[in-house]
Amino acid sequence: MPKIKNYPDAAFEKCLELAYAIESLGGECLSATAAEKLNRTESGGYGVLVSATVKHGLITNIKSTLKITDLFKKIIHAYTEDEALVFKREAFLKPEVFKLIYERLKGKKLDISILGKVFIREYDVDSKSAQKVAGYFIKGIKLLGLLDQQDNLLNVEFGLISENSDISAEEDIAVEEVKVEDVKSPEFTIMQRPFSTNEEEYIIHLKGPTIDSRLVIKDEDDFVILTSYINKIRKAILNG
Repeated sequence: MPKIKNYPDAAFEKCLELAYAIESLGGECLSATAAEKLNRTESGGYGVLVSATVKHGLITNIKSTLKITDLFKKIIHAYTEDEALVFKREAFLKPEVFKLIYERLKGKKLDISILGKVFIREYDVDSKSAQKVAGYFIKGIKLLGLLDQQDNLLNVEFGLISENSDISAEEDIAVEEVKVEDVKSPEFTIMQRPFSTNEEEYIIHLKGPTIDSRLVIKDEDDFVILTSYINKIRKAILNG
């Protein structure tokens, strides 16, 4: 396995705090201004935090100007907490080391005691930082509900819905409704342009015992939200 050095050297929770601070300052500001907002100085430790937040895909850093990303905007503008959690998980796994180790160990019991050594031997994490980085990984997966009480790393699907299920916008300009009659609950309604004058926009309405949300589908990332909802509904039906 090739050696990889892209790993964050700060806790994901702290990275979120920095991104929220930048958002409160208008979504873009000088690095020094964000540091002041957090009551910090532009020390080496703060620079490490900025670097980690960039690696998690929450902000960009161009010539000491920090700006929140589209991914972070999806977190703060999520329709529900469940949607926000999906995007937070996506951001947490942006660093390649975190993504690879999650894909390798998901669905298995996580041996926390040797995780630092795994980072060193297989992912080229500096030996002085390995235990700390392992700690950030463990703290993050706990924060985001990816580790159960038996230390099993949960297998959560982050993939997109098959492209074969796309609806052609050219088939009919009028509002179309498709209801899935054989699903007991909830009700699905797929609509093109029912609440908007944008002919390129799709809105999916999911309504049921615990869900009543309209999802605007504009790009591939929005399918992550839809997949999360479908998995939740599937579990509710199967367990019902």
